[in-house]
Amino acid sequence: MPEITIQGRTFAVDEEGFLQKPDLWDDEVAKLFATTEGVADMTPEHWAVVRMIREHYLEHGNAPMVRLLCQRTGINLGLLIVPESGCYAALGRLFRNPIEGGGD
Repeated sequence: MPEITIQGRTFAVDEEGFLQKPDLWDDEVAKLFATTEGVADMTPEHWAVVRMIREHYLEHGNAPMVRLLCQRTGINLGLLIVPESGCYAALGRLFRNPIEGGGD
């Protein structure tokens, strides 16, 4: 199983980089993982997205669709057919990592 080391802490992750032991997750771990995506300071918007994804995962065992994520966090969905606008672009700007287009 792959591992990632962030600021001296090592975590087991899957091939996509997701934490394999969800019980290890807390705000500090979320902040550490955010740094690997270029996010040094978590804003209230970041936390809204992270918490919504976490809650959905714990309840359903998978990540939420982008449309649901936008609805629950208040990020404007905009036009899904234009990835440069709407929720895809908002999430990309929020996490400074462009999200490729293509449905939710």
